[in-house]
Amino acid sequence: DAEPSIPIPIPATEYPIKPTVKIAEAPREGPIPEKSPKLDLSSPYPYNSLVFVRNIHPETNKTTLRKLFSTAFASSLARSEINGDGIDYVDFAKGMDSCHLRLATPQHAHILVEHFIAHPTIHSRGLDEVGSPTDGKSQPVSMEIVTGKREELYWEKVPEKIRRQAVQKALSSATANLGTGNEDGRHDDTMKRKRQRR
Repeated sequence: DAEPSIPIPIPATEYPIKPTVKIAEAPREGPIPEKSPKLDLSSPYPYNSLVFVRNIHPETNKTTLRKLFSTAFASSLARSEINGDGIDYVDFAKGMDSCHLRLATPQHAHILVEHFIAHPTIHSRGLDEVGSPTDGKSQPVSMEIVTGKREELYWEKVPEKIRRQAVQKALSSATANLGTGNEDGRHDDTMKRKRQRR
């Protein structure tokens, strides 16, 4: 007869939580494509621009989350690698400890995830706009880029009009990030539309 094993608790300070890079992808049938489809106006949604975030404070709000996550883009903005903070929408419901972030481009999504991996951050209070360094006891904010079937299922729940706008914005942001947009990252046709509305 084998003796029953007794679990021994391990103090959190001996083994700190180490963040890992995750790119979530649901299992696919058939061969896995080497890269995602090319984004164009007929695309159903902007590919590889959705991030799932865990371990946020359940009493926070969308404005606070936007400010917290925008800190990830400061150095890339200073080096003119990207235009704007790239957060198009914070999909958060009060009382939840997770949310989805819709970003302008896949580049913004990667910068965001990499920043929070390199700088483990705890979101300890509802109105905490900057976070604090991990203490080894609390779970840091964790992120993953959502791709594949999970990404497709998420975007199916988003109204068609919003999906079209997200694709258009992703195309204009990608072009602006290549240096072909205006100083503020908008295309000339966007500027004309804004002028016409006034």
